[in-house]
Amino acid sequence: MSRTIMSAVACCVLLASASQAAPLNTKDVAKDAKWFAHADLAALAESELMQQAASEWPKKEKKFRTWMQDNYGITPGEDLQSLTLFSNKYQKHSGVAILTADFDRQKVTSTLAEKDNVEKQQWQNYTLYTYDVSEHSATDHSYEGDHSNDKSEKRVTTVVADRHTIVCAKTPERVKWALKVLDDQEPSLDEAGQSSQVADKAQSALIYAAAMDLNELPEQDGALAVLRQHKSVCYSFSENGDTLTEQYTLKAVDEQVAKKMKEAVEGFIALADVWTADAPKLHKMMKESQVDRNGTQVTITWEGSTGEAMTAFERVAQAAAGLKQKQAK
Repeated sequence: MSRTIMSAVACCVLLASASQAAPLNTKDVAKDAKWFAHADLAALAESELMQQAASEWPKKEKKFRTWMQDNYGITPGEDLQSLTLFSNKYQKHSGVAILTADFDRQKVTSTLAEKDNVEKQQWQNYTLYTYDVSEHSATDHSYEGDHSNDKSEKRVTTVVADRHTIVCAKTPERVKWALKVLDDQEPSLDEAGQSSQVADKAQSALIYAAAMDLNELPEQDGALAVLRQHKSVCYSFSENGDTLTEQYTLKAVDEQVAKKMKEAVEGFIALADVWTADAPKLHKMMKESQVDRNGTQVTITWEGSTGEAMTAFERVAQAAAGLKQKQAK
């Protein structure tokens, strides 16, 4: 589910019209969340970065706009506000998504009810819809490369919580858990004692994410092994005028891990510096990265212009397209 949701974030942003910002509401996130992420779609839509993205990818914007209008009654004058993701475990398909927006509630429920092989379930004052998402025409995402025989892998559950809120998760049980948080039947991050600190950090961010209790991640080589040696990690992405700031903050289990992490990141930046020698714009971007350590905390910060970010997006898209072509052969 997470791949579909995250690929839709950019499209949601391209659709949203000018409106007030919608920063993270800690009351919408479970108190025992192991990880959460929030995209302020309203603020992103007004950002210089997304204005340029809309002009660069008009076909994707048009396709998603038409799909949203046909299925959910969302028009350019009806604003998408925010997308919040969270989970209280590090298990596959355990996350929930909360989308806040102005939409045609009747049209949304009708669309859900008319889906093939939809299963409806009444729970408290809500109607839950469970259906197949093996083809997701809105974001060009499908399960073409998924050869799993487990049909449940391709089903999700959605509920229209109120006039401005849609909740989606892999199973009805996870949707019910999220609804309990929204209805104050389960404690939220607002009661965790650190909500003000989280809110302050997330207030000015276009995208903010955090993960804690990383020792509970599955034991694997690679990135997960790196994260397991940390207590927490935070990510923020913000824009101030034409300046973009991306920052990662990692809190290691001890100073020795923090020292190694700083050295590893600096080594990666040095490698990228050599690797991008023939690409001046990317080369300049890598030189704008900074790594700092304070005790067990390592902070990685990048600052650059909107134009530089668009160049990076284009190069990543080209690389992804090339990889897809190789896999198809």
